[in-house]
Amino acid sequence: MVIFKDINISNFVLFSEEFSKSNKILLFDKKYKNHNQLFHKNYPPFDLVIQILNIIIQYKIHEPIYYQFTKDMIDSKNASKKIIDFIPELEKYYLKCKHMKYLKNITTNKFITILKQILKPYSYSINSKEKYIYGKKQILYTIQKKRENNLINYNTVIDFN
Repeated sequence: MVIFKDINISNFVLFSEEFSKSNKILLFDKKYKNHNQLFHKNYPPFDLVIQILNIIIQYKIHEPIYYQFTKDMIDSKNASKKIIDFIPELEKYYLKCKHMKYLKNITTNKFITILKQILKPYSYSINSKEKYIYGKKQILYTIQKKRENNLINYNTVIDFN
């Protein structure tokens, strides 16, 4: 335990108030609160996301259904080449510093990464797990709508006495 002697509390209180006032702008400013490190202010529209998703999945996306695909499916449909048509549209939404990393020289892995990024704002996730398909070990990707927590807080106490 540390004991401080001869401290003027009023100076300490004044210092802490000034410190909190000066940092409040940086810590709690609304424009930094939900800052996205990948996209500009707007996300790619859901219609564009569906068009890109239709490269590999020929179904309309519905909430309770999940969709599965593998890298072989992406390669068989030449998805890495077909997404090139959508690159100019995606560049409008990605930050310029991310163009080179994600939108140039698109491979199968980059295609999956782009899918993950553009589905995330709409509460869809892509999960992966290893699975044997026809005796060959592959990564199976699953697109799924995230479930919202619908629990209601009643502010009650349960007593078991």
